[in-house]
Amino acid sequence: MKKRKLTPPDRKKLKYATRTGYAFGGLIIIATLATYLIIVFALNKTVPLYFFLPGLALALLTGWLINRKWWTDLKINEKIIINKKAAKKESVESYAAGSSVGISTSGKKSPLYSGRSSKMKYFFIIENTRYEVDQQLWNDVQENETVEFHYASKSNDLLGIYKRNKSQ
Repeated sequence: MKKRKLTPPDRKKLKYATRTGYAFGGLIIIATLATYLIIVFALNKTVPLYFFLPGLALALLTGWLINRKWWTDLKINEKIIINKKAAKKESVESYAAGSSVGISTSGKKSPLYSGRSSKMKYFFIIENTRYEVDQQLWNDVQENETVEFHYASKSNDLLGIYKRNKSQ
């Protein structure tokens, strides 16, 4: 197990992961503000503005509880690299749902029918788990060859799978 500094794409992935905490915090603020405005304007009650403070505190606490692992990873600026053996390689043709158009009695393309659109997906099977990788990496790595898994140190988010350099 080795450690390295986070790269800019790694930092971008971790920052993108924090959107969930911001969304939940924002929803709590909106719900609190809506409740406050309903009480003030619809029910014509005077409510002090500090009624809004518990909702704000709850929103901040929720955001912090959800995002703290990723913020710690960004602060530490470190990732863990673990070498694993790609036991098998697999490629699968994936079809887009609803991509065929028209009517065909034979299942072949005709003026009234266009076939399904498809896309190839590439996988490594490592320790009985299937990991999707891009075509370039899939072509570069052979079966039973070692690849590098880059993980965030605190949140254990998988940041990427890379071909292992022979010099290491």
